[in-house]
Amino acid sequence: MHEHDRLYINGHWVSPIGTQFFDVMNPATEVIFGKVPAATSVEAGQAVRSRRRA
Repeated sequence: MHEHDRLYINGHWVSPIGTQFFDVMNPATEVIFGKVPAATSVEAGQAVRSRRRA
């Protein structure tokens, strides 16, 4: 299983503020093959602001 422990925001890999993760599932087989961090509203805001600047 692949686990990514960072979020990609504004061209950089950053450590998440929260501790929750989402399972990543293959929709064809419904097999979970990884986990990714759940972004908080703060991190989502950072991503939106960086997109606006781009």
